[in-house]
Amino acid sequence: MGEQICHDLQAAHTAGVVHRDIKPANILLTAGGRVKVCNFGIARRADAVGHPVTGTGAMIGTPSYMSPEQARGDAKIGTRSDLYSLGCLPYELLTSAPPFTGGGWPVLSWPST
Repeated sequence: MGEQICHDLQAAHTAGVVHRDIKPANILLTAGGRVKVCNFGIARRADAVGHPVTGTGAMIGTPSYMSPEQARGDAKIGTRSDLYSLGCLPYELLTSAPPFTGGGWPVLSWPST
C-alpha cells in the first residue's frame, strides 16, 4: 500500500503538483485492491509562491497531518510537505492514532510554551 501511495505522489510531484492534504481519508482502496491518492482539491503547483490560506484567511489542510512549514503558513510549500504527511500515515496505522491529536490551533502550536 505504501509503495502505491508513493508512486501516486511521485507522479504528482513529477508533474509539479503538491497535494497538501495527505491523510487517511484521501487514500482510497479500489475494488481491485489498488490504492489511490485522491482529493487534490487544495493541491497547487510546487513552484507556487503565495500565502497558503483561503481568501477568508482560513488555514487549509488537516492539522494532524500538516508539515511544520504548512502549519507555519510558509509562502512556499514544496513536495517535502507531502512526504511529512505521508510519514504520518504508517504512524497512525501502527498506533491507531494520528501523531498529534486534537484539532485546529492546539495541534498546530504543539509543543506549547
